[in-house]
Amino acid sequence: MTREQHEQRLAALTSRYPYLFSGEHLEYDIAPGWLGIVEELCAQIEATLTAAEKPTVSFGQVKEKLGGLRAYVKGAPLRLDIIGERGLRVSGRFEKEARSDVFSRIAPILDAAEDASYRTCILCGAPGRVRRNRSWWLTLCDKHAACTYQDLKERFEEVTGP
Repeated sequence: MTREQHEQRLAALTSRYPYLFSGEHLEYDIAPGWLGIVEELCAQIEATLTAAEKPTVSFGQVKEKLGGLRAYVKGAPLRLDIIGERGLRVSGRFEKEARSDVFSRIAPILDAAEDASYRTCILCGAPGRVRRNRSWWLTLCDKHAACTYQDLKERFEEVTGP
């Protein structure tokens, strides 16, 4: 994938689902290997919501965190992620009240996308696993096991190829 192709797919995604990417302070950094996961995530959210519900749902952030995809939805319960020395991960949403009907329907979709990201190389989309790379946890395939975000910045086309 070239940078231009990546940017075109991101532009198509944000224009197809404008309500999801409408937040005033929205931050998103969708790596090439996970772009297909996010495209599927958005399509499934779209299929789940009614027309009246769509304006109530938007992302606050979409990014990598501790080796996995995080798609934070505005108004969702607080999320906590902890990772131990040997990769033991504790992650979940903490709720004071029962989930809204809308969030209870999209939460499994968010969880499935996150789960898929832990099996998908963030750089190229090939099967991967979470690896500790220096001080970072990244999900990478065998080919990209030694790569970092710096490699993505400097050698985009090289590291996004399968």
